[in-house]
Parts: sequence; C-alpha cells; structure tokens
Amino acid sequence: MKNRYIWEMKKLQILFLFCIIIVIGACKKVEETSVKVSVFDQNSGTYVPNFKVRLIERYNDRPTLAIGGYFNNYNSYSLKEGETDVNGNFDFGVFEAMKNKKYDYYINEKSISKGIDNKVQLNISGMASLSVSFLPPPPYSPSDSLTVIFRHSYLQYNYYKVTQLGYPSIIGPAPLADGRYYVNIDKFKSGVYINIKDTITLLQNTTTNYNVNW
Repeated sequence: MKNRYIWEMKKLQILFLFCIIIVIGACKKVEETSVKVSVFDQNSGTYVPNFKVRLIERYNDRPTLAIGGYFNNYNSYSLKEGETDVNGNFDFGVFEAMKNKKYDYYINEKSISKGIDNKVQLNISGMASLSVSFLPPPPYSPSDSLTVIFRHSYLQYNYYKVTQLGYPSIIGPAPLADGRYYVNIDKFKSGVYINIKDTITLLQNTTTNYNVNW
C-alpha cells in the first residue's frame, strides 16, 4: 500500500509539473520564427546577388475609431539587414516574434507568418541603361541605312529600335528592363544588304554601351 501511495504521489507531481509547463508555454509572449529569403529578377530570369533585404517589425500602437473605419498608427523597426549571396539567398535565422496581434513582420514589403519557418521569394523587375554608338559616326550616303533592334528575350513586347537617321553618333543611355536581349542589325551599304544577329545581357543598375560597326 505504501509503495502504491508513493507511486500515486509521483504521478500527481508529474501531472502538476506538466500542467505548469503548459501554462508557462501558453503565457509566453513570443514565438520563435525563422526566415530564409531569395530574390528573383523576373526580367532576366535569374536570382539576384548583393540585393539588400530587411527584416521589419511593424507595431500598431494606436488604432483609433473614425467615421467610416479605422486609422492605424504604425511604427516600423528594422530588426536585421543583409545582402543576398552569389545565389540570391539570405538567411535571417531564428528570431522571437511578438505574439500580440498588434505586431506584424515583413521582409522588405512582403509579410511573413509568426511561429513558423518562412521561405520567402521576392520577385523584382530590375532596370538597366543602354547606349548605342555608330562607328564610324553618321551621316552616311543617302542611299545607305542602318537599323538596330534590341528585343528582350523574355518580354517579347519590350524592344528598343534605333537608326542612324537624325541621330548623333551616340544614342542614349536609354532606361530598359534588365536581362538578355536579342540584337538584330539591318544594313544597306552601297546597295548591299547585310543582316547581323547578336545577343547581349543588360545587368541591373548598370549602363552598357553597344557598338554598331558600319
């Protein structure tokens, strides 16, 4: 009987400790959250290295009732910042997110969920600049002509056309979507037609000069 009593007491102690653990867990004010982010350039079809990413905590501290709805007063704080690696990835690791519904969390402008392992892809549309040089510079013979078309490999509707007529020797730089472009050059010189095809890549936030040889 004594052993049975001791065993029953131990079971009660274990149950009591288990209940305490559950209560403490329920009262915890934070949730462990993790975030891994990748940045993808939709224009070039590639992942973007050296792209700045931020983990942001947003707190709504004064929701105020107003006619027709609510005005929210948000305060945002950058918890951590970084840059993507050569493969376009960055790992923010684990952080403690506040359970309170007044707190929201974002990677740049994209919201994430609390209490889970988040995998976020940021889709961007990058821009670049292109200038075109005619070598030697125009004018040419009145019977000669030169037309160059740069057509985006993904965005087929996106193209840039230049000719030697009415232009200086250097055209641009013109803002274009970044990525790979197919180049088509049509030349009429001394009655002879020549077609040249080429491919170039415009990198995000850079200026590229393309030479057209007459």
